Amino acid sequence: MESLRQQTVLNRMGYSDRERVRRALDLLLTNRRHEFRELAITIVKGITIPIPWEEWDEFILSICLEVYDSFDVWTGKKEIEANSDLKTLIILRQLAKGRITMMQLTHLLNIAYYIASEFKVIYRHSR
Repeated sequence: MESLRQQTVLNRMGYSDRERVRRALDLLLTNRRHEFRELAITIVKGITIPIPWEEWDEFILSICLEVYDSFDVWTGKKEIEANSDLKTLIILRQLAKGRITMMQLTHLLNIAYYIASEFKVIYRHSR
């Protein structure tokens, strides 16, 4: 069963078809499992709420989609929402934990952005 947070993020971003989400995510995991794991190790290690193991991939995908969404706000492609600044700070803080250079943080942001980009393409073409 999908948690409320992932359901909310995915639905808010236009991904309400559960079967298409699952197919796109499974295909993406075939090619990007290492990147998902790298993000998961970074993100989950600092979170105090329990995440069911069977939902780890959807949780990481929701973070990736949030990074993509935040980038659209940062670049002016999307209007600033009421919580954009807080959301961005939380994402940056979570990804920056344990990093010692800006390059390491940028690397993680790039991974998240490209996972979200690829997911969007796969989802759009999987009917």
